[in-house]
Amino acid sequence: MTQTIEHFETIDSEHLEQLSTARDSLCVSIYMPTHRHGTDVQQDPIRLKNAVSTAKKQLVKAGLSESDADDLLQPARDLMNLDASDEFWQHQSDGLAILLSRDESCLFQLGTKFDEEVAVSHRYRLKPLLRSMNASEDFHLVAVSRNAVRVFRGCKSGLKEEHFDDLPAGLDEGDNDEQRGHNRHSFKVRANAADSSVPHGHVEKKDEEELKQYFRDIKEAVGAHLRAQDAPVVFAGVEELFPYFKDEFDCCPVLDEAVQGNFDDSSADDLLTKAWPVVRNHCDSERKAAVDRFGEASGTKHGSTDLKTIVQAAFNGRVDTLLLKHGDRNFGTCDDNGTVERSDEAASADTYDLYDIAAIRTLRADGRVVFVNDDQLKSPIAAIFRYVV
Repeated sequence: MTQTIEHFETIDSEHLEQLSTARDSLCVSIYMPTHRHGTDVQQDPIRLKNAVSTAKKQLVKAGLSESDADDLLQPARDLMNLDASDEFWQHQSDGLAILLSRDESCLFQLGTKFDEEVAVSHRYRLKPLLRSMNASEDFHLVAVSRNAVRVFRGCKSGLKEEHFDDLPAGLDEGDNDEQRGHNRHSFKVRANAADSSVPHGHVEKKDEEELKQYFRDIKEAVGAHLRAQDAPVVFAGVEELFPYFKDEFDCCPVLDEAVQGNFDDSSADDLLTKAWPVVRNHCDSERKAAVDRFGEASGTKHGSTDLKTIVQAAFNGRVDTLLLKHGDRNFGTCDDNGTVERSDEAASADTYDLYDIAAIRTLRADGRVVFVNDDQLKSPIAAIFRYVV
């Protein structure tokens, strides 16, 4: 019986961990770029059809019968047979990942433009998903005014609004006292911004508690979601509100630079135009800082570019930061202790990408994985160790 394929629009560390274990049966990993709109959407079902054809050949080569291969691939076949005008293809993001095995079928529609790739092994190919989850230029944007709160998730290619049942509709939501409602809508700004009686230097003291409660209500609705996604958070709103947001959301990775203004009537595209330069600067700084740290460690035993050393260290929980390039791969195998038994082997059902293994094991020990540009690192992989053995 054909499995129902599960749809996801995000990937978190817990889900990645569930997908990372080796399977007794073969796994299929399909990655491909997709298009949000335009005539290029017509090519996406064709691209998936080609990927399914490639996957079938690899499955048969690995020993499955054609009928068993067809059964395993059926959830993907169902999607490729949909017309390009179908809602599924008309509501794509920038990348599509499909993971299939005897026990599960899932797809991810994400804001990362994947390279076309098909892999068949006893493990899923996860490095592209890892890039989307951990290091890419994905971010959240929270637009707050006294009249509205909107939350978006996206990347440089686009923003998509997220909806939450308990998100306040505005500062005076649920207030039946007309005068109190008027006060909340019209919190006043002092001419003397340095007045020490105003905690953040801008808002009248009598409005202070109402504003704090407003942001506590926002945090109650979305705080756990933002923390779980582990993506930078950009605040969009008037300058006076930003300190309250930062104070309440101190457990989330809120960027120090905000997008200032009132965006109640702004489209997602308008917000992206304003927010993306802020996120890009942050991502560039994060990558550069990681590369600089490795530069300092590389001349000592605290850093290495040797794959076997890095995999072993990742299994032992020693990797503080792992640096990877986007497209590089190194196939092979390793044992349960992290000893690399083969490397530089061609991709097959019996091998897997050792960079995947190093990354998963690094995250499992609360390390960081940073994807760097090709010109920032000579080696395809590098690691900074927590301690020397």
